Amino acid sequence: MPQIIVTVGPATAKPDVLKKLHDLGVRILRFNFSHATPVNTQPTLDMIHELEKSLSEPFQLMMDLEGPSIRTGDLAEPRPYHK
Repeated sequence: MPQIIVTVGPATAKPDVLKKLHDLGVRILRFNFSHATPVNTQPTLDMIHELEKSLSEPFQLMMDLEGPSIRTGDLAEPRPYHK
């Protein structure tokens, strides 16, 4: 059965919003760790666990980790690139 995934962010990290999403069939909550850390996510996780006490079915949590990325910008010293 297909699952609906919702990214948790400022607009969705509220008990009333998450309850409405749950009522609409959302069962997977995604956390984007490109923009979050375990420390600043903990209060939201605590709120979700508290909300789940009143829900018929708990949420599944998806932690989306940042993959490799290329950063560009000025360097203090040139770094030669060898092919």
